[in-house]
Amino acid sequence: MIVYNIIFNKGTIMAKAKKTSKKKQVNQVEESMEKLQESAKKVWLASLGAYGRSFDEVKKQIEQLNKDSQKLFDDLAERGETVQSDAEDKFSDSREKLEAKFEDFKENLTPLSDFKGKIDEVSAKLDKVVKSKK
Repeated sequence: MIVYNIIFNKGTIMAKAKKTSKKKQVNQVEESMEKLQESAKKVWLASLGAYGRSFDEVKKQIEQLNKDSQKLFDDLAERGETVQSDAEDKFSDSREKLEAKFEDFKENLTPLSDFKGKIDEVSAKLDKVVKSKK
């Protein structure tokens, strides 16, 4: 069998015929197959490695996100407690002031029976004035 070796020489391509034995040819084919299988295996392993590395990176990012979101949640809950406490204090102060003003208003409010007496007085005075003008 004739095997052609292609030789590159100063920009020109030369083909050189070379006679080889069948056994040598079989060995060359087997070696080529082994190299091809090894290359295919390395490509497969590299893709598995890339998948594993990507998985690890995503896992780290998710774990970090969980930590960050938990910290954010805790910070917001703490802030909510502070706001609630401040609001309760202000509400309590406002309520106390409102109750004090209401009590003052009630104390200054003339009882209804006093109004009736004053109305009778004014009415009597008015009657006198009207009778005197007639």
